This record gives sequence, C-alpha cells and structure tokens, in this order.
Amino acid sequence: MIKATLLPPIPRFLYLLAAAKSLIAAHGPYTTHPKTTVFTRAATPSCNPPTQKDYAISFAIAKDCISSAQPDGPAKSDLQLFGLLWTTTIEAIDLLLESCHLDNESFGWGVFGLTAGYIDPDPLFSSMKSRLHEALCKFPDMENPKRGREMLVIGGAQRVDGLVKARRQVHVMGNLMMQSFRADWGRCRWWYGVAVAERWIGRVGWQGDVLLQVEDKGKKREGED
Repeated sequence: MIKATLLPPIPRFLYLLAAAKSLIAAHGPYTTHPKTTVFTRAATPSCNPPTQKDYAISFAIAKDCISSAQPDGPAKSDLQLFGLLWTTTIEAIDLLLESCHLDNESFGWGVFGLTAGYIDPDPLFSSMKSRLHEALCKFPDMENPKRGREMLVIGGAQRVDGLVKARRQVHVMGNLMMQSFRADWGRCRWWYGVAVAERWIGRVGWQGDVLLQVEDKGKKREGED
C-alpha cells in the first residue's frame, strides 16, 4: 500500500482496485464477526469468481467497519486497503470531472449510477434523479431497436431540439446531484462510486496510458536499484 500512496490519483485508483478485486476473489465476500463491526474474511471463500453482488457486499461491509477499531491481522490490512481505495475514488472522480474530458451522456449515466447507491434520498434528490433519467432516455441508442426506431421517425429539427434540451437537462441535473454527493460522500455506498469511477476512466481513455505510466515508473525504480 505504501507504493500505491506514491502514485497520482488515477494510477493509484487502478492499482488499489485491482488489489481489492484480488482480495475479494481470494477471501470474500467479506463479513463481520456476529453482532460486531469487526471486519473479517469469509470463513469459507467462494470457489467461483466474484460477482457484482460479492463486490457490493464486501465494500458495504468495509464502509460499515472503517470507523471502528479493528484487531491486528490480515483482515485489518484488507480493510485499510478498501478505505484507501474509497478516498482515492473520491479524488479520481473529482479529477475526472475537473478535466472536462467526459462527454455529456457518459457524465449523466455515471451520475445516475451513483444515485443508485445514495443512502436515504430526500424527495428533492429523488425528483432530480427522475428528471436526469428522463433526459438520458432521450439520447439515441441505436443498440436498442425500440429507441432506435423512435428516434428515426422524429423529424430532424425536432430531434435536434430535443437533444439540445436533453443535454441541458443532463448538465443541470447532473451537476446539482454531484453537489449533493460532494457535500457528503458518506451517503454514497462505496461500490457504486468505485464502479462509476472505473467506467469513467475507461470512457476518457486514460486506463491504458495510466497503466503504461505505472509500468514505466516500476522499470525506472528497478533501474535505480
């Protein structure tokens, strides 16, 4: 983990995410000792590859346990890695949004994905979520036969006007909802944030470049040694 802390946010995120997925594959899904918030590895790890549910459960347990004192041992080290991944996730999301490299639709669907992990939404938040989804569904999706046909039968001028309004709505609702997340990231379930950050990194095309940067740094260190 010391190596990870020396990396910039995006490489650090990818490094820690790969490590967390490996831990869940080997020791998950994680749980707690009965009636405690003591983080522990599965008594009998699954023989099958981790599912999205396994990831979500493990990160949810980690979120519940991160503020509690933990006995020394491998599980405590695992929890510290999950915690570092979460703080890095927030840094990565901020960096991605500030870079302005995300297209409007990817930004909107990412924010909508985050909303699925928002804890105890109030009526205003739920209303903004509905308006965001309504706007996103107005974007053409030629992989969806029904939506593709619907877009083709709409006149050119009407279609363009609808897309302009949809983009504006996504921009406004998405940014308002991101303000809610940034005001209190504690209300976001960890796996949803991690999954969105991973998807956004892939969308902006940073993943390959980042991995090359990590490899180059590793080679330089080996040369120095």
